[in-house]
Amino acid sequence: MSSPSPRIIGLDLLRCGAIFGVLVAHGLIFLYPHVPPIPIGNWTFLLGYLGHLGYYGVELFFVLSGFLIGRILWRTSERLAQPTELLRFWSRRWFRTLPAYLLFLLINLAVILWVFPQTVPWDQFWGYLVFIQNFASYGVFFFPESWSLAVEEWFYLLFPAAMWLLLKAKLPRDVVFLGAGAIFYIFSTWVRWRFSSDPAISWTVEPRVVTIARFDAMMVGIFAAWISLRHPELFRQVRWPVAIVGLIGLLYAYTTLFAPDEAQTRLFSETLRFNLVSFGFACLLPLGLHAKSTGSEALDAGIRALACWSYSMYLSHMLVLRFLMERWMPDFNANPVAGSVAFLLFIVITIGLSALVYRGFEKPCTALRDRFAFSSD
Repeated sequence: MSSPSPRIIGLDLLRCGAIFGVLVAHGLIFLYPHVPPIPIGNWTFLLGYLGHLGYYGVELFFVLSGFLIGRILWRTSERLAQPTELLRFWSRRWFRTLPAYLLFLLINLAVILWVFPQTVPWDQFWGYLVFIQNFASYGVFFFPESWSLAVEEWFYLLFPAAMWLLLKAKLPRDVVFLGAGAIFYIFSTWVRWRFSSDPAISWTVEPRVVTIARFDAMMVGIFAAWISLRHPELFRQVRWPVAIVGLIGLLYAYTTLFAPDEAQTRLFSETLRFNLVSFGFACLLPLGLHAKSTGSEALDAGIRALACWSYSMYLSHMLVLRFLMERWMPDFNANPVAGSVAFLLFIVITIGLSALVYRGFEKPCTALRDRFAFSSD
């Protein structure tokens, strides 16, 4: 039985930032009616400027996933040419991700059938079971947050498989790892470039949520993982200047999200901005990897807990949002107090529910992988 890897507080803090970016962006719907434009000198702050924090949160999740999975795959790459090692990796991933996903898929199905009655297009529903609801086009009709989970699952499946094929060809480990990453990176960037040629397509839909257009975000994490393991001292030494460069890039990219279409090319808005955002978040990884503690045991414990719950938080938050909007507090737009209470309830209920799901379901299911996952022996 393998022991769990020690958690790294800096990476957990990035994970917390990612999930709260998503929660805040979606929870702002309760506050929009009550926060007027705020003049600041010659500039006016709009609450809507925070609306793309959800986009940034998901992008950070993608890069983090590539980084963490990349470090696992690099360390096992000498054995990955063995089919049993590949199956072991997949089975351990699936024990970690599939049970909670399937649980909330069924809950979402029950909700739309009995709580918010609507017709279920069953021919599309089955695609959710194999993560093809947004594989080459956007076809998500419910459980909207599932699109990013589909991207992740196909990454878990295809990238190790590509490594396995290249390793069978007796290529060097570095060539296999970086070569597979380059193939996926170039392919997804090319797919988004093809989308950019259609003026009817918005960056918020196909270029952002179609699975085959998003692998490059994970590949940036893959490349960072390689540097962290092949050149660990360099990775540590550059952590501060690289983080500053990354933050500058992220800030610039965020400002362009609100620029008029005529002020930027579609090549940038539909294609290259995604690459810039991924690069910006990857620049935070050296600092995150080497941040071992905040200096407060209580704060460290809170960050670790929220990071552990983040997957369930992502899976559950839209259900909580919908119940608050349509059943529990439909009058949230009546006054600022109602809106603020609804926003706080959204955050608190999501965290509380996720803690229960993690402890009672997600963690026990993950523990099963040490008993039933394929052995590499």
